Amino acid sequence: MTGLEHDEHGHLSGNPKMHQKMTKKRRNKLVALSNKLPLPEIYGDQEGDILLVGWGSTYGPIKESVNRLRAEGYKVGAANLRHLHPMSAKLDQLWSRNGSTKLRPN
Repeated sequence: MTGLEHDEHGHLSGNPKMHQKMTKKRRNKLVALSNKLPLPEIYGDQEGDILLVGWGSTYGPIKESVNRLRAEGYKVGAANLRHLHPMSAKLDQLWSRNGSTKLRPN
């Protein structure tokens, strides 16, 4: 192994232009994938004042927190992210529906 990169045929290369080209190619694949990834499902209120976002093992504690806050009258939802790299390009749709700056019961 004598190169930083490989060309499209698998041959090793230390050429900086080839490295830049292949890095861009990999990046474009990630961008395309991020546009295909679905939005996470919302647990709790689909729109509200708070959206708790977690990943992995935080699912249970966040779900319990949503249940407690909803029992107190807050409009709260939770999203459990499954894809961190790349993230879904559509996440801004979740942010626009949830999470005002004020926390108050209904």
